[in-house]
Amino acid sequence: MNRLGRFTAERFAPLGFTAEFVPSANREWGDHLVLTRRGRSGKSVALVSHLDTVFPPEEEAHNNFRWQVEGDRIFGPGTHDIKGGTVMIWLILTALRHHAPELFEDITWKLIWNSSEECYSPDFGDVCRARFDPGTLAALVFESEGRMGRRVGLLWHARGGARGG
Repeated sequence: MNRLGRFTAERFAPLGFTAEFVPSANREWGDHLVLTRRGRSGKSVALVSHLDTVFPPEEEAHNNFRWQVEGDRIFGPGTHDIKGGTVMIWLILTALRHHAPELFEDITWKLIWNSSEECYSPDFGDVCRARFDPGTLAALVFESEGRMGRRVGLLWHARGGARGG
């Protein structure tokens, strides 16, 4: 998890993000990752995901789980879950920086990854709330569900909890 956290931080650094590695209550799974890019206003948006994966390497090998390219699509573990969510966050922020630079520069962006979501991390909610600014407009969770055409998302209000959407 720590290696993936460092890799993720390196990918977002060119967009102006600084990294904070927060020890998890579940030490076996590594550190939570918080990336921050301060904006000009008091407005803040948090984007939340997780670093850990459902399948240990042995299970992936046993079931032949791997990335599969079919035309212009990629299928496999993490493509519409955690890794897909991280890529989507990067794409959204890169597009905003290019196409809406005033908005990108105005907002404080907080990107927060849980290192042990799959095995339950009781401290992660506290990690998030401690890093939400008073002007946090929303916390969007980037873990989609794409099986059988079903789309599910979560919206965390800065002062509330998770709501299905």
